[in-house]
Amino acid sequence: MTSPTTRTAATTENRINDARWENPAAKAPAFEVKNYRSRRGMEGHGFECTLYVNGKPACRATDDGNGGPTFIDWSLSGPSMHKSPLLDEVTAYCERVGSLLLFGTEHPADPEGLVENLVLEFERKRDCAKKVFFEPADGQVRSVSGAFTTAIKARILKDFGADTFIYNEKYGQTAIEQSAEERDRLANEPLVRKGHVVFKADGTQGQWRYLKTKMALTQSVRDQLAKKYPGVVFLNDEIAPRATSKTRAA
Repeated sequence: MTSPTTRTAATTENRINDARWENPAAKAPAFEVKNYRSRRGMEGHGFECTLYVNGKPACRATDDGNGGPTFIDWSLSGPSMHKSPLLDEVTAYCERVGSLLLFGTEHPADPEGLVENLVLEFERKRDCAKKVFFEPADGQVRSVSGAFTTAIKARILKDFGADTFIYNEKYGQTAIEQSAEERDRLANEPLVRKGHVVFKADGTQGQWRYLKTKMALTQSVRDQLAKKYPGVVFLNDEIAPRATSKTRAA
């Protein structure tokens, strides 16, 4: 791919796999990523998958995660890895689109960049089941762990601006209302992630409490708190794996 230029602002026309992919005027083929598998290389995340174009297998794409380019083999739909009628169709489409946004920078459109865009879109759509992805006016995609709730949406729009683009909505998700109990749980999750033991002394009722001294939730800590509070439950069990080593509670 040729040298990128930095994008200065987020626009509906310039987002990853934005309206241009569905724009009838661009005569976009129907793209679909299948047989996706994530892999870990020496320099980070990689993947392998099959790209379908208009319902037909078009190419295999592989990024080994070792810092090199994405390897694309078009022999699924043509006589060789570099020749295919579907490759010609994708190339013509890229020429009509003109440019692609990839990792915050604008690139001239080409088949390799298109495949990388489609895979990134596939991964983000999958990850939206557990995170909220959003893009403010600065063009940097950010994420918040957890369900897409009305409270999370309101906080994003308040902190980053009313024109912030929320990817979860693009994928058909609607922000859900949270109960008071769920909001309370969400508010206490950061304490667990910071290393505190968070618990309810009287089971599922009452308010969450936490030990001010940071420590692992070991069996020893469990036993001491269970002795003092027979119905104790731990928020840590819902967020982090159960520990077994022995440490005294403060």
